[in-house]
Amino acid sequence: MHALRATTLLALLPATVAAQGISAPSAANVEARAWFQDAKFGMFVHWGISALLMDGEWVMENRGIDVAEY
Repeated sequence: MHALRATTLLALLPATVAAQGISAPSAANVEARAWFQDAKFGMFVHWGISALLMDGEWVMENRGIDVAEY
């Protein structure tokens, strides 16, 4: 059964690759990306309950915190 599943997935893989279209960005998109590269600034801010404990998204696992306590 495992071999059949693997064979089926490998047979379908070329079909998914062939279905991908070529995407051309708009002029506004290219301009925005150029501006962002020139600005030399990027920031990703994530504030959630896991951020409060400063241990990432695995805080419950790493610290052994119970679901009710979390």
